[in-house]
Amino acid sequence: DEDEDEDEDEGLGRAIALFAVALQNFEKKLKSAAKKKSSEIIASVSEEIHLELENVKSHIITEGGTTSNLAKTKRKHAETKLQEQQEKMRMIHEKFKDDVSHHLEDFRSTIEGLEANHSELKGALKKQKTSHQKLIAR
Repeated sequence: DEDEDEDEDEGLGRAIALFAVALQNFEKKLKSAAKKKSSEIIASVSEEIHLELENVKSHIITEGGTTSNLAKTKRKHAETKLQEQQEKMRMIHEKFKDDVSHHLEDFRSTIEGLEANHSELKGALKKQKTSHQKLIAR
């Protein structure tokens, strides 16, 4: 009976030991599966983040190009407007120079006319003075 009890106890001990080993193996497999699943989730999330970053990068590049093109267009428009204003100013300056030149020419001819009239008047006064002197001398 005692041998039987010992065999039974030994068998029960082995069964408990096997159960403990099986439980440890199950726990290891569970941890391994959890790690594997975590790694898959991390890899998946990492890939999604990478794709999102690529998308954002693409948008930034596109927006940068659009902004750059808009700035170039605005600069070109401003340059064109400036050239138009410069041309208008050049034309106004040319007209001003022509107008001043015509006025100076008019003043010159007016002065020449006044000088001619002055000479005529001096001549007429001289003749009149001579005539008066002749009349007085008689």
